[in-house]
Amino acid sequence: MFNLEPAPQRYLTTAFICQSLSGTAVALRFYCQIKFKNGIHIDDYLMVVTLLSTWAMNAAEIWGAVVGSRGQNIKDFDPKSMMVMETARIKARLLSGMLYWVLYIVAAFTVKLSVLFFYRRIFAVPSFRNISLRLILLVTVWFVVFEAAAFFMCLPFSAFQNRLKANRWGGVNLCVFVTGIFDALFDSVIIVLPIRLVWTLQVGKAQKAAIISIFLLASM
Repeated sequence: MFNLEPAPQRYLTTAFICQSLSGTAVALRFYCQIKFKNGIHIDDYLMVVTLLSTWAMNAAEIWGAVVGSRGQNIKDFDPKSMMVMETARIKARLLSGMLYWVLYIVAAFTVKLSVLFFYRRIFAVPSFRNISLRLILLVTVWFVVFEAAAFFMCLPFSAFQNRLKANRWGGVNLCVFVTGIFDALFDSVIIVLPIRLVWTLQVGKAQKAAIISIFLLASM
């Protein structure tokens, strides 16, 4: 498909399968909410935003691979390895990379919010709700800071499509690395957040372990 090399072709196939499964999961979520008359809540709508963002970022990546690099393996942001490519293809590949990263941060942000709002909906303990609210504020700050960094790490903005110009870019790899660290940190905190509360429930240990397992499975 698209005359891609084997590795990008496998990525395209995997992305299509994963995004199809994601769409099915979100559709089933809404179906269950409606069928069992639980109502549609803010965490459900946020999951839709997450789904659309992941679809868009994968579409951008596929566009960049097909139109830009045509499935060739190119070192990340390395001008020397791009000299063999036409200027228009370089611009398409770099623009797709930027769109992917910007949309990834949106998806990572909204899925965190969705989980936290879901926690606040099912757990009424005041101390837990206060912690979850603080996490919502921290995650929002993380989103604003790193989304801005994604836009402004390349100035002027038009230089994002011309990596061959010197002294135009900030620390792209550093920005991605630091964003990923905070992303993983918040994910870890959000995953373990309900465990302590579940362990205080007046049920057997086996039931507690089952409930915790469900939360951990959902986090995957």
